[in-house]
Amino acid sequence: MGINKKKAVVFSLRAGWGGAEMMAIKLADAYADLGFDVHFFYFFGNVPTGSESSEIRYYKLKPFFMWGLDRGDSRNILEKVYLQVLDLINFIGSLLLVLSIRKKVGCPSIIHFNKIRGLSGFVFLWSKYILRSKVYYTAHDYEFFSPNAKSSAMSGFGAIYRKLKSPFLRFVDRFFCPSQYVLHVYKSCYPHLNNGNNLANFSFVEVELGADEEKKYKGGVLGYLGRLESIKGVEELCAAFIKSNCKKLVIGGGGSLADRIAEYSAEDQRIEFRGVLDEVGKKSFFHDIDFLVVPSVWEEVYGLVVVESFVNRVPVIVSDQGGLPELISSGISGEVLKLSEINNSDVFAFRLDSIFSRCVGEYESYQQGVDGVIVRDISSFVRDLSIYLSEDEVLYAQSF
Repeated sequence: MGINKKKAVVFSLRAGWGGAEMMAIKLADAYADLGFDVHFFYFFGNVPTGSESSEIRYYKLKPFFMWGLDRGDSRNILEKVYLQVLDLINFIGSLLLVLSIRKKVGCPSIIHFNKIRGLSGFVFLWSKYILRSKVYYTAHDYEFFSPNAKSSAMSGFGAIYRKLKSPFLRFVDRFFCPSQYVLHVYKSCYPHLNNGNNLANFSFVEVELGADEEKKYKGGVLGYLGRLESIKGVEELCAAFIKSNCKKLVIGGGGSLADRIAEYSAEDQRIEFRGVLDEVGKKSFFHDIDFLVVPSVWEEVYGLVVVESFVNRVPVIVSDQGGLPELISSGISGEVLKLSEINNSDVFAFRLDSIFSRCVGEYESYQQGVDGVIVRDISSFVRDLSIYLSEDEVLYAQSF
């Protein structure tokens, strides 16, 4: 018998530059800051260069019975149903993951799951009884509980899906909800979890207010930064931009639509596609734009890129989907557009032109609004995490 008082495992389906993926990486950093021996497990992608920590060990595992999950998110109804079914039946993949963690790490004091799409709810049960660990779960996979997030055309199946998943949630010791939107959905779908003790709302980003220089208005330059997938609305943005009078659109990111975005760039020279950006590239990106646009056409659980934009003193235009609107004070730190406006390229283009017409001589008012946003940084999250761990007796938990 051995005692591992401060060993933590963080798991994310993917590693990469996506918001949920970066939050998982920052979460591992937070555990390291608290003195844990941290092990980060993932299936797809890679930990971005410059995001690695010498204090953390990273493991890229071969995915178990999870075909298709490396292709990103899709709006295809059949693919969504397939993923939902996979979530229900993949108890073998969940078991193999937990056994791999035990083989490589032993039994940690805590295991913190992030994106777990495609893994059966058994992953919580196996962690509890095979690893004998405290189990935390950050609710990025809102299709895990939302009735229509995965399959809006099959809400009846969504209800069955949630009912079959629900019993496994009792093996989670604490839920972390990245936004009030997710917190509300969780409480609505699972009233038995509505006790206020195991639901914690948080958001965090590493705050580096290095943009001391006055950002100058560049005459109507938009930016998009993130995964290039259909659910993100980037095609809708390109289609609207081409019809607009905006000066330039700068796009950074990677994904299944990268080739299509390159085609848009070739068709309209005002569209500049920079590909996947490192930290230096991201700084340059935010320096070169007037507004960030986050036109997601599905319910985003949270918008980490919005917070990154605020840190760089750039106002943001978002859709009204999921947790995005709660980050924006419309007309002050940015603008909120309806999904119907995003989906209509003529209306979307008109709204973009209207926003920029108001910016002539008044762009500073948006910047002042951004400067007034209170950004919760990583150090404040570390403090809160230490309180949760102490309450759950993880800091002196015994594992074998």
